[in-house]
Amino acid sequence: MTVFYIVCHGETLFSKKGLMQGWCDSPLTNDAIEQTFALSNELKSIHFDGLYTSPSGRALKTASIIGSQIGQTPISVEALKEVSYGYLEGESKKNCFVDGKEGMCGFACFSGEDFYTAQHRIIRAMQEIARKHPDQNILIVSHSQVIQLLLGLMDAGYRTMGSPCQLSVPNGSISILKVEENHFELMKSPDLSYRFTSSSC
Repeated sequence: MTVFYIVCHGETLFSKKGLMQGWCDSPLTNDAIEQTFALSNELKSIHFDGLYTSPSGRALKTASIIGSQIGQTPISVEALKEVSYGYLEGESKKNCFVDGKEGMCGFACFSGEDFYTAQHRIIRAMQEIARKHPDQNILIVSHSQVIQLLLGLMDAGYRTMGSPCQLSVPNGSISILKVEENHFELMKSPDLSYRFTSSSC
């Protein structure tokens, strides 16, 4: 059994401004950097056998901060990146979705990625990492949409194909799940409690 601690990268300039951000990138905010140090303090008490991250700059920055505190060097994995929003990248969410609701099947119609494709790549990536690290604790840094798709396997309140997402994966949150023989089990939903129990560096 492999236990995964999955961190959603910290808040970015684009997310603060309400802009679409999938494969495009923007820097972490100062608050996000401070909160990532707070999360790192919380994670120091856990022994990790590996740290894997999306190659996007915002995830790499989050992973680098955490890695420096827990003694792990981040390994970049392409399949851990966010859903592609196609030509909606960098656009205002309000302008893209006038009814306030995002598409329920993904962004293929905008030359982006559909949720089925994104979900399967994150599942395959997690299963591959689990095979490399049996009976170990692994830290993952990724993005809100793909984490929602992954958690949707275990809890229908998260992102599932053809239905709206009811539960969120906030920036800076940490989720815990285990994988055994390719079976996923959610141990802890996205959590931000460390912000209230840890002090930042």
